[in-house]
Amino acid sequence: VLPKSDIFEIRELSTAMDTMKLSVSTFSKYAPKDLVRKLLRNGDTPKLGGRTKEITLLFSDIEKFSTISEKLPAEYLILHLSEYFDELTKNIMQHNGTIDKYIGDAIMAIWGAPTPDENQVINACEAALDCQKILNQLKEKWAPLGKPPLPTRIGLHTGSAIVGNIGSQDRMNFTAIGDCVNIASRLEGANKFYGTKILASETVENVARGRILF
Repeated sequence: VLPKSDIFEIRELSTAMDTMKLSVSTFSKYAPKDLVRKLLRNGDTPKLGGRTKEITLLFSDIEKFSTISEKLPAEYLILHLSEYFDELTKNIMQHNGTIDKYIGDAIMAIWGAPTPDENQVINACEAALDCQKILNQLKEKWAPLGKPPLPTRIGLHTGSAIVGNIGSQDRMNFTAIGDCVNIASRLEGANKFYGTKILASETVENVARGRILF
């Protein structure tokens, strides 16, 4: 908060800046901060359109979340899920990933956009592995408190996708679209069939072979 001044113009400017900071702080809760920072750093203007880029995607989803949610009060469920999202989001960001969106209890994260990442595949793989480690730690923490574990399936894929601002002139979303995105999502779902926690595509394995154990 800026110091008060007896000069009207300065006082008005101070009030306007305080209001602006509050607005930015409030709305940053609705848009990923790391995404905004990266877009500003790149000098990207908010306009509709996209371009083809090589990216790596992570999709996560909680096993039997509907069953879990039916057993918990809404307020309790939201707090429980918020802690889950908070821990996984911090981990993904620490591995240079960008949260694209939360879809119910699912997470969609991107590497290689909006800023290039030469190590995107390894970063995504390590993020996925660490997500599972964190979930095991949370499980031990939650058990004495009577909180249910949130076992999570993860799908990883790397390939070309259209990346950019999608939507309307008044409301747009920085995201990725294309077959690459669909494959990552389907790999997450295929964990159900194989009984696995993390399922990666051949393109991921080809890049990460020798550094990540498959």
